[in-house]
Amino acid sequence: MRKRRSVEEQDTEKLRSDDTIDIPYDPVGEQVIIAAALVDAPTRKYLVSNVRAEQFSVSDHAKTWTHIVLPMNKGSLEYDPAVVQQLAAGKVDVQYLYDLVEARPEPPPNLAFHVEQLSWDSARMTAVKGPLASLLAALRDPHTRPERVKALTKDLQVTFDTHANRSYLLDSKAVSHAQFLEIEQRMQGLAVYPYGIKGIDYYEEGHENERRPRLVPGAKPGYVTVVTGVSGHGKSTITARIALGQARKRKRVLYGAWEMTGGMTLELMAAMSLNYSRTALITGSITPEEHRAIGDRMDQIGEYVKFMQNPFMVERVRSGKSYSVERNLDIIEKHIADSGCDVFIADLWSRCLVTDDPGDESRALWMQQDMIQRHSIHGILLQQQNLDKLENRRDKWPTQATVFGAKAWTHIADTMLGVNLPARWRDVPNNTIELHVLKQRWGPYPLLVELEWDGDRGYIGNGVSVPYPVGGAMSEGTIFEPPTRGKRRG
Repeated sequence: MRKRRSVEEQDTEKLRSDDTIDIPYDPVGEQVIIAAALVDAPTRKYLVSNVRAEQFSVSDHAKTWTHIVLPMNKGSLEYDPAVVQQLAAGKVDVQYLYDLVEARPEPPPNLAFHVEQLSWDSARMTAVKGPLASLLAALRDPHTRPERVKALTKDLQVTFDTHANRSYLLDSKAVSHAQFLEIEQRMQGLAVYPYGIKGIDYYEEGHENERRPRLVPGAKPGYVTVVTGVSGHGKSTITARIALGQARKRKRVLYGAWEMTGGMTLELMAAMSLNYSRTALITGSITPEEHRAIGDRMDQIGEYVKFMQNPFMVERVRSGKSYSVERNLDIIEKHIADSGCDVFIADLWSRCLVTDDPGDESRALWMQQDMIQRHSIHGILLQQQNLDKLENRRDKWPTQATVFGAKAWTHIADTMLGVNLPARWRDVPNNTIELHVLKQRWGPYPLLVELEWDGDRGYIGNGVSVPYPVGGAMSEGTIFEPPTRGKRRG
């Protein structure tokens, strides 16, 4: 009796192609590129700009590029076997890489040739897996229309003619492998990336989700957080607290402090870490010992937090030219690349725009989001709430609909946080700040957290979850009367 094939075997057979073509391939060019990228930092920077992981045909070379070369370039690291081993983390055979470096300790003089050959070989593989395989299948099928065969022939020519250009066609195996590794990282505890403020990051004691993360996935690389609020309601202070939290975890932060200036933002962060009064600092009412302490703390924070001056208006005034937003975003990208940052903060991001046209703003926001994804960093963009719209609301809470400017602010945000000080609207003690979770792409929202607050010291303490009226965070207006929340609990 014939053995019945399992469903898995049948599915595997369906995935096999009769049109599989084996072509000879010599990986020596890939080895040259990998070795050059490992041993020389300037060469590595050139290669990272011209080579993509999916172009490698050898799986271990692609893994080396993703897990070792790109992190070394981002961190401006010199070659060191210990660094390679640490970055490999068991995913790549490090002895193989040591042997490559030993055989080729210096970058070759004809590196551009190897890059071009890699591009051509990648085009060959793409053609074989894509248009050529489809063309052969079409030729075997007598029912294929001539127009389809001719179109596939043109596709094959286009693939070869444009082999040197950047391709955005992803290899399914590479996508599957990368996603598999991400799932593995989540299982190992890298599912959530805290912002660094305990009262915000985690649910409080007594909550049904006690000690579980409130913000998911948080400050994850490749994601965007939008912080919004009315001017003077603490959004810059909360963001500075987040930057301080990231620095404490030895994450490198590039801070575009375009509203408060870099010096004042650094002073604020140092004061918060030392629990100093900002009023005392501003008025000079501090002791020589406190002066030295604040200086030392600013130096410590400055090791991990770098500031980017706002160049956009300055250069426009000096030159008399009206620059494009694309040019301004190129400046931002250069500074992101040069700083090797893990987190980029823009306060206020809209300062890089050249017009107030919503269409231009939307396109610029999409470009900024793409930049953050390509550099695998976390982006925190600050934007004002529209005060005129808020004044028409009874509760005066920040919402998605009242973010000033284009609707793309909501679209690009993986997490949107609204900041509000109730004492700015009502006659209540100024000891509470509200954080409204207006959007989480991968977590529950809307959420409302009331946090202990001392504005003079930038102190943000314990948080208490407050029930959020359904629809209150999304609607243009509101049907709710001002919430009657009493004194802080807990």
